[in-house]
Amino acid sequence: HSTIATNYFGDWREQYGYLAVGFKKYSNADHYEENPVKTLRHIYTSITQDAKTDKSISIAAMEEQDKLEKGQHAQQEQWLDFRSRILNQYKETYHRLGISFDAYCGEVEFHPIVVPTVITTLRKLNLLIEEESVSYVDLSAYPYDSNGHLGKGVLLYKDGSSTFLAREIACLLYRLDKYDNLEKVIYVAGIEQERHFKQTFKIVELILLDQRLPEFEHVSFGKIEGLPKQQQGIDDLLDTGKENMIKTMKEDLRNDDGCRLEGEEAVAYIADQLSISATIIQDMSAKRSRGYHFNWHRITDARGDSGVFLQYTHARICGIQRKMDFNHIPQTYRPSLLRENDAFDLMYTTSLYPDVLLNAFQTLDPCPLVLYLFRLAHLISHSNYSLRVKDVEKRLSEARLCLFEAARITLENGMKMIGLKPLERM
Repeated sequence: HSTIATNYFGDWREQYGYLAVGFKKYSNADHYEENPVKTLRHIYTSITQDAKTDKSISIAAMEEQDKLEKGQHAQQEQWLDFRSRILNQYKETYHRLGISFDAYCGEVEFHPIVVPTVITTLRKLNLLIEEESVSYVDLSAYPYDSNGHLGKGVLLYKDGSSTFLAREIACLLYRLDKYDNLEKVIYVAGIEQERHFKQTFKIVELILLDQRLPEFEHVSFGKIEGLPKQQQGIDDLLDTGKENMIKTMKEDLRNDDGCRLEGEEAVAYIADQLSISATIIQDMSAKRSRGYHFNWHRITDARGDSGVFLQYTHARICGIQRKMDFNHIPQTYRPSLLRENDAFDLMYTTSLYPDVLLNAFQTLDPCPLVLYLFRLAHLISHSNYSLRVKDVEKRLSEARLCLFEAARITLENGMKMIGLKPLERM
């Protein structure tokens, strides 16, 4: 499949209004220059908390938003500054995680030009119901789930400003027009937005009733509970994880077994990769649609089912291969020598990878793949003790090393598939 990855982020309406008001009250120039995302996140959290007891803040936020939508220079300039800084820092974080997108776009790119076109089209199709307070599409004839229907798809507020749903519809129509012959459009967003996307897909289907449309799918994910309050973003989590890993590694280096890198730069790199691996694996080891409770101890455990354990297992096999000077499959390789039950278990589990990968693809859920990698890594660790490669007959050693290499390659491929960078040394 040829894929196009787009990051669509919210940068319009209430977010800006509250940030503009909060920036006047809470801004610190030095902090903003050093870490704009963290500073703006703190400002937004503080001002929205204030708004719960001070109604004037919400009114002021709407006034700032109205000025932005009307194109007033000061608000436009400030909004562009916020957006540029946030986007640049997001790109750095994605790069750190090994994630890349073909395009970045925000809500504002579909306002004020595209959204009015959508509204005009819906009027012509007699789909838009315009009342004094809101304008909406009646979707009550379409089921949401077994207990209800899609209800009203509100597109415009009383003051004529557009809703998130209206901009979402405009965005989807824009993509359908820009990219030819799409087979499938997948939105990855929280499970709480399920109704929103069903409304989006249904309204687009009604607008383009006579056209061939791709398959639309919302791939939802659950909420994360138990995140430390002081760590509000992914960078905070990764940095804390990195610090914890560095502390542990420096303690372990006192008893260096020859398989670890030395030097501050090497330690920092490995610690960062372990922190990333730990965070990604905890997120993906639960069923996609279910939430989970964040647990630092569990994700940094090198012996339990964690990203650190997967990295340790891979690095351990690489270390054994270096010690045995194993760098290619020998011509004298004889798999018939692998007769132990542990060897058969490892071979069989390794052979399951294609089926597990296909299942993960079909369900768009990485959880089955992660659970498989845990199983494979545990078998590798167990077999490492029962299938010795040192101080045994040469051909038997070669056969076992080739088996471990096949398992290592499979583990490596699976780790890369879920966004990890397999380490060869720890």
